[in-house]
Amino acid sequence: MQGEQGDARRGRAIRARIALALATALAAVAAAATLIGLLGAPAVAGEDERLLPDMVTLRLHDTGLSIDHGKKTGRTKLELDNAIANKGAGPLEITASAEDGIGPCAAGDYRSIQAVYSDSDGSGSYEPGVDVSEPEAEPFGCMSFHPKVGHQHWHVLNLTHYQLLSWRRGTEVAEVRKQGFCLLDYGALPGQTSKPVYRGMECGGPGEDKGDPPLPPGVEGISIGFYDLYGRGLAGQSINITDVPAGRYCLSSTVDPNGVIAETNDANNARLTPVQIAPRIERVTKLPGTCPET
Repeated sequence: MQGEQGDARRGRAIRARIALALATALAAVAAAATLIGLLGAPAVAGEDERLLPDMVTLRLHDTGLSIDHGKKTGRTKLELDNAIANKGAGPLEITASAEDGIGPCAAGDYRSIQAVYSDSDGSGSYEPGVDVSEPEAEPFGCMSFHPKVGHQHWHVLNLTHYQLLSWRRGTEVAEVRKQGFCLLDYGALPGQTSKPVYRGMECGGPGEDKGDPPLPPGVEGISIGFYDLYGRGLAGQSINITDVPAGRYCLSSTVDPNGVIAETNDANNARLTPVQIAPRIERVTKLPGTCPET
């Protein structure tokens, strides 16, 4: 009898310990759930983040403007230098589609495809050869061959847009159609010490013999901390101001005017420069300060 009573007491003690252990475990789970709710769930290991570029239009220098009255054409042009830079976390890298005439592109033009890189190793910065581009790249436009002297390579179309705006109201007075660039690392921004990656060798070129089709485009781009510059002497780097009177204006230059490049910030793509022009005497002056708010 005493043995049976001892066994019963031991059984009750074991069940009590099990119940206590279970209650403790449930309390711990509840506490963890509450903590996660307050702090947020931890990131999944290996979860990649996109390393996007950030395209900006750089400040126009005093020597980057001129006015030319064409004797043959009779047109007066406001010529400008234009530099676009990448201040983002990843490169702006553009490749071409395998075939021409795809999507909105005309026959003979290639589809522009942006390669977007992911932070594969979680370092928080772009590392060539380590971080990889996403399988589904971002198509955003077309590449077209520019045959004129000084170019003779493939341009990524609709990359910049130039406008001359009225001083007070900011309405458009004159413009030049959206321009294309052969993208390359023309120069480094202050503090940039890495070597350029995109040297323009992949922009294609004319055929080997006269009448041959142009060599196909390769990989174009602008590395982090680099800029590309198109000088005012090149075709497309001017605005027709033949009928524009002398006075003060705002010169607007916008990179990615259609907002189709995948980047971190679209709000810093435009640059406004106050200018004074006198077309008859072929004089243009960059004014101090900023353009009026409209």
